[in-house]
Amino acid sequence: MEIKGRECKEVKVGKNVFWVLEGYKGGDVRKILSFVVDDTTLNMKNLVANMPGILGAICMRINEDLEPTVAFVDNLCVEDYLELQGIITEEVTNLFIQGQPKR
Repeated sequence: MEIKGRECKEVKVGKNVFWVLEGYKGGDVRKILSFVVDDTTLNMKNLVANMPGILGAICMRINEDLEPTVAFVDNLCVEDYLELQGIITEEVTNLFIQGQPKR
């Protein structure tokens, strides 16, 4: 599905549907990595602590009409929060691995 001119995939977590970007542009990568990278190392502590902010960078919409916000994430039940955290961790880890220069 296209949202705001960007191709997104549907990711269901609990009763919510998150529309997550299919691909990233340079600005997306810069914003995401600013949350999680210390020097050149992926910092999992930062990833977990900044999950609501990262969601705002990779998710275009929640359900039919909600913007991804810290308040929305804070009100998720524990199971949904942890599932969403796992999805974000996988997305960011894959992005970080793909972005490493070839040696």
